[in-house]
Amino acid sequence: MRVRQMGHKTLWEPLCIFDLVESLGVEVRFCDISSMEGMYCRASQPIILINSLRPSGRQAYTCAHELGHHVFGHGTCIDEFEYVKARHSPIEFLAEVFAGFLLMPKLGVQRAFNIHKWEPSSLSPLQAYYLAGFFGVGYSTFLLHINRTLNLLPESTSKSLECKRPLEIRSSILGEECSRNLHIVDNLWTSRSIDIEIGDFVLAPQESIHEGKCLEHVDMIKCGSLFRGVSQGVGRISVGEEKWCGFVRISKKQFVGRNIYRYLDDSQSDDVS
Repeated sequence: MRVRQMGHKTLWEPLCIFDLVESLGVEVRFCDISSMEGMYCRASQPIILINSLRPSGRQAYTCAHELGHHVFGHGTCIDEFEYVKARHSPIEFLAEVFAGFLLMPKLGVQRAFNIHKWEPSSLSPLQAYYLAGFFGVGYSTFLLHINRTLNLLPESTSKSLECKRPLEIRSSILGEECSRNLHIVDNLWTSRSIDIEIGDFVLAPQESIHEGKCLEHVDMIKCGSLFRGVSQGVGRISVGEEKWCGFVRISKKQFVGRNIYRYLDDSQSDDVS
């Protein structure tokens, strides 16, 4: 709660963890070290390193975990691929729990259910997939948190949802196999930008239009308008003049470099490289 307040965030809204970390004076960098999940470097200018090869939801959770090390005054920490220290180390366990509550506070999760008029006991795979994207985390991470930590999800519902894979859910929406990320947004997505990589898809309300050359309209399907990120930069998707709009920030696939350069368009990237 205190960290959210320091970052001028409410106690219920979804947030971009990378923007929050930067606002707290900690630099975020992405690197392609395959054996590492993340690293917190304690220094006069603290730095968090994130593995650029991981899925976006996993990167976000790792960044929140590393921020936990910073907030609680831990020393430099390296979290390796498939590490098991969190099961045994109080420091790692603390950072892990901190990450979950920072990204998915109970008040925020309950509010998300309320504004969408969904019940945890009857949560569908599509609804769970949407909410995971809404909070910027992975599908299984979201289910684990609301079931085991927040105790909001009945065990029977949790087991049913865990049987579904994100690939299956995406494919059921689009009618064909989709290996790239699919971000589902609507007029309730208001507190943060829509962050994707080149090649990822955004499913928005049917009457949506887009602005910016970094986005292209792909198709109109039964449940909405489908857009795709085609180049690095910032675009916009909107519905009418006053109804709703959301900024879409597009990075290169598996971007390597400083977070502050992640969404610069190609001409701006050349200027700072």
